[in-house]
Amino acid sequence: YFIINQWDVMLGGWEAGAPPVPFAFATILWFLVMEAVRRSAGTSLAIIVAFFSFYPLWACNNPIRILWGPCFSFHKLVSAQVISPLGLMGLIMRVFGELVMGFMVFAAVVQAAGAGRFFNEMAIALVGKARGGNAKVAIIASGLFASISGAVVPNVMTTGAFTIPAMKREGLPGHFAGGVEASASTGGTIMPPVMGTVAFIMSEFLGIPYVEICIAAFIPAFLYFLCLFVQIDAYAARIGLKPMPVTVTVPPVRVTLLSNFHIIVGFLALVIILFYWRVTAQAPYIASAV
Repeated sequence: YFIINQWDVMLGGWEAGAPPVPFAFATILWFLVMEAVRRSAGTSLAIIVAFFSFYPLWACNNPIRILWGPCFSFHKLVSAQVISPLGLMGLIMRVFGELVMGFMVFAAVVQAAGAGRFFNEMAIALVGKARGGNAKVAIIASGLFASISGAVVPNVMTTGAFTIPAMKREGLPGHFAGGVEASASTGGTIMPPVMGTVAFIMSEFLGIPYVEICIAAFIPAFLYFLCLFVQIDAYAARIGLKPMPVTVTVPPVRVTLLSNFHIIVGFLALVIILFYWRVTAQAPYIASAV
């Protein structure tokens, strides 16, 4: 309904008070979003979201001064939270449509091209035979995968399926292996060029080009993974962990790079377009085509 009537949504002033039919659809959408939050993030977060969503209905009666505010009618509240530029159809939806979706397409394309396998092979070839090698493989593989995903859960599912069992076979406790993978995957939200959704929202909200946020995030992301790497090496030395022979046959670094040249070209295309052409919205689609 809102797609068909998009011009009325943008130009009709519905955020101040939607007509009856748009108001009904907006109310349905509002409750559907809260139900989606409950199913995806759990009941606790859904309760918090619901409380603050309905809070403007009684804000003027709040005895706590710091939380006091003007009261809204239910009609105006739904119109403001769903239809207004600051609501569901505002900045967040625009960022997702213009930026996030393109980078999701790029991540899906390079994963289908074998990026996950490439990252694991590169990590094993670089540090697989070192002390605590499998844990270091998890850090490097997660860091590389983070550069295309920007999300924690896909990172854990892709790299963790290989690295966690390998770390346990090496002699690391199960809880420690899981912690290493979770910590390394968490860095995906700050690892350029494809960062977490908040980075795209920050770019739009502050009016800063996305490429500048990538530049600013590179050093903190590098230091984050470096700290994990140093901690793993120190822990392996403390418990007397010896290097283990790599159980997976992996070609040398040079052969691995040459055999996955198409993935490297896609990354280079994305970086060049972002940094030199400065067309953030089109960059992931062009890089995917390359």
